[in-house]
Amino acid sequence: MDIPAFAAEQARRRLERLAFQVSAANKSLGAEAVHELRVAIRRCTQALTVFKACFPRRELKKVRRELKQAMTAAGPVRDCDIAVELLSKTSVRGAGALSARFRSARKSKEKALAALVRRWSARRSISKWCEALELNAPRSCDGTVESTAGSMLRRLGKEYYRCGEKAAARGASGEELHEFRIFAKKFRYSIELFSSVYPGGLEEQTGQVKEIQSLLGTINDYNAVRTMVQESGKHPELQAALKKSQKQKVRKFRKLWTTQFPGSGDAKRWIAQFDSLLPSRKPVARAKRPAVAAATAAKA
Repeated sequence: MDIPAFAAEQARRRLERLAFQVSAANKSLGAEAVHELRVAIRRCTQALTVFKACFPRRELKKVRRELKQAMTAAGPVRDCDIAVELLSKTSVRGAGALSARFRSARKSKEKALAALVRRWSARRSISKWCEALELNAPRSCDGTVESTAGSMLRRLGKEYYRCGEKAAARGASGEELHEFRIFAKKFRYSIELFSSVYPGGLEEQTGQVKEIQSLLGTINDYNAVRTMVQESGKHPELQAALKKSQKQKVRKFRKLWTTQFPGSGDAKRWIAQFDSLLPSRKPVARAKRPAVAAATAAKA
């Protein structure tokens, strides 16, 4: 399959999934619905970013702006859900009262998201985006799907390892962990985009990145909730408990990282898979150099 058709197919699948999640969120904005909506938006955003050359620039910019607005509206709601979930796991004094406060705060924060979801549904926005992005007639792009998959995933894999080494080092800052978490998500969604290109798929590689990403997500959750608790007043015992749990997850992440990549050689072999696992292609015969070609012609 050529790149334009492949790009259109991947974008369409993710937009259809987003439409499904919007429909679900329009019925109920429960914690799971909000989470799945955010995941669907991220997957759409990554697909449109990776294949941006295949879509009309002006329309693409509009769609990505809408997706960003939805993430902005869903963020505070998701934060409240995470806070309630984490606080329910501790028996430290004050956790129950704070959990109730965050449940109450969620009701006001979800209004903006609910309005956006209703607007998208009423206007059939996602169907219109598919038309605006010209998914039935995507623009031509250079290269093949296989060559694009290999070069892009190899490049992202190198950056993934570089950022991971930095984040897993002792003394790594919270910002470095956060940045690696964001990159890990984008890398995972990029692997998913090209997985069908590989005969055996890339489930193992996706699973490895997902495991790292999930741990980083939990670390970020604890950090976000600690901030929310701090802004809600003095809760030293609760703050200490959350900090302890966060540190445990950081140690677990470091251990997992060194298990997956004991050394740089292991990382190089892992990254090389994004080329070696591609369908075998017949080597293209090299063009003869002018002098050799001339000599061959003369003998004939």
